[in-house]
Amino acid sequence: MSNITLENYPDLRDLTRSVSDDVLARVSSYIETVGAHFRPSTYFGSYVTSSTKGSGNQDNPAKASAAYTQFMAVFKEIANTPPISLDPLLPSAIEINYALPVVNRLTYAHSILTPAGEKRLTVTSPFRFVLTFAVRFVLTFAVRFVLTFLLPVLAAS
Repeated sequence: MSNITLENYPDLRDLTRSVSDDVLARVSSYIETVGAHFRPSTYFGSYVTSSTKGSGNQDNPAKASAAYTQFMAVFKEIANTPPISLDPLLPSAIEINYALPVVNRLTYAHSILTPAGEKRLTVTSPFRFVLTFAVRFVLTFAVRFVLTFLLPVLAAS
């Protein structure tokens, strides 16, 4: 491997970006291929409702009843333990907003010292990826979590 110099740096950067774009496209394609496994209705069928566009209950798996019964048993066991202490009874159908994971490059802040002082840079790592969900899904979940679980706990304290 040759040394990195100012003359060959732009070419190496372009090559790195090209390979990184290809890897990102392939990983995103794999995630899309297995996307059905991220849809709760694939396993729970009509026991799951959703207000998310395109995630209706088109699935009706043969073992949905057994899967939901098993899920309720596990939930009941975990819900009663501190510090969670939730109502262990689940409704006949639970609402889960479906969101397909998205692959993003890792971005982080880095500080360097210059004669003029400290400068903060935003760095995008070409080969470190982060699996995330759509922001709307995360915000909806966070708001529901706070309203459903945290506010009653804080009000009781």
